Amino acid sequence: MLYDLTHKLCDHRGKPITDIVDGKPTEFTLGAALERAAMFGGNPQTTAQQKFEQYKLAQKLASSDHVELTAEEVSRLKELTGAMFTPIAVGAVWTALENPLTALPDFSPGLTA
Repeated sequence: MLYDLTHKLCDHRGKPITDIVDGKPTEFTLGAALERAAMFGGNPQTTAQQKFEQYKLAQKLASSDHVELTAEEVSRLKELTGAMFTPIAVGAVWTALENPLTALPDFSPGLTA
């Protein structure tokens, strides 16, 4: 499944969710949420192998603005975001994860007549 990691997350009223980066408010993106969940999510029972898999997933998420995720990766990211974020952020992330892109956006310049 293909995802746009630059997708700006919105709350239940359609207002952008903000995050604080370097002391300044910024719009919270799907990529930021997923990468943070992969790097910092888990619980005391998380094994070293699971932590390493999360590390590799975080690397994958950081590598591009668009990413192809397996159903297993999406499921794991849902678990991780569900454990660490508020209901509003979880709702926004899960909604985005349940609506993958059908294709990469076409950024080539269009021809005009």
